[in-house]
Amino acid sequence: MQKIVVNAKPGGFGLSREAAAALGLEVDEKSSFMQPCRVIGENALRRNDSRLVDVVETLGQAASGPNAELVVICIPDGVDWGIADYDGAEWVAERHRTWTPKESDVEGYGGVLQAPAAVVAPRRHIAALLAAEAEVAERAEATSDPNEPLPPHVKVTRGRSPRADGD
Repeated sequence: MQKIVVNAKPGGFGLSREAAAALGLEVDEKSSFMQPCRVIGENALRRNDSRLVDVVETLGQAASGPNAELVVICIPDGVDWGIADYDGAEWVAERHRTWTPKESDVEGYGGVLQAPAAVVAPRRHIAALLAAEAEVAERAEATSDPNEPLPPHVKVTRGRSPRADGD
């Protein structure tokens, strides 16, 4: 298993003075807007650095700087990962590729949208994808010989499509 250190709450990754000392990092004692001190080099640490993981596991919450809650997450070996965040709260995400249609691909539709079978799209594009898929299906049914197989990138759906808002 791979071990990775992330910040579990809004505020951002930060080390305590004690954790910085254990890692041999320099601490700038000057106060800033949000923190009483700054650990120099903490952002250069790889989050899967065994020394960082050991310090967080050993010190527990005492390893966390102001506005931080550092935790160790275990993921399977061999996973290509990255750290994602929202307002400083972080999580480990498996890296993957994402394809989304541009607005010009959907409006004035002039061809088939081609993408791999497993497409991960942001919510704001789901409605456009559903509309394009429905149009492809309608064109395929209207212009194709019913006995002729459709190209592999055309998926014909019938019935109720999921709503764009996820309901």
